[in-house]
Amino acid sequence: MITLQINQQFARIGLNINDASYELNKKQPGLQIDQIHPNVQVQTSRPNLEIDSSSMRESMGFGNIWFMVQSLKANADAEFQQDLETIVQTGRRIGEIENDVPIGQVVFETMAPPESEVTIAALAPIKIQYTSAEVQSSLQQGDVQYSADLGKVSIDGFTYPSVHSYIEQQAYLEIKAVGQAIDIKQ
Repeated sequence: MITLQINQQFARIGLNINDASYELNKKQPGLQIDQIHPNVQVQTSRPNLEIDSSSMRESMGFGNIWFMVQSLKANADAEFQQDLETIVQTGRRIGEIENDVPIGQVVFETMAPPESEVTIAALAPIKIQYTSAEVQSSLQQGDVQYSADLGKVSIDGFTYPSVHSYIEQQAYLEIKAVGQAIDIKQ
């Protein structure tokens, strides 16, 4: 008897799956702000007031030691000139006695008080000099400076995902005739 023996093997498919691979690099964004403060400098000079009253004091007869020496010298010269004039006039009057001028009249004129002269003179003014204070200023304006780094995202070493299929086991169908067509026992 002949029998058929059937062997069947199904094919098996193998998958080789590779995921995507990459390295993600990121640089953080940055912002730097620098502020330069404004600067104001104000400098003032002192006011100056000078009062020179020496010429006024000298015109009133007061002054420093040098002025006093000069004034005393001038007064001594003037007094000497006055006394000399008086002596000369007295000598002339005595000389007039010879011209029949009575002695009483000569004595009376000599003893008469001198005439006073009053002069009105302006005093020298006080010299006033004033220098006002000066204000000088300098201004340096402030500023804001900034620098920005936007950051960066980069992908390095990127490998695309892949799927490879392969046949792990071949499919086959085997049909065998087993047994004999002829019966030998008989």
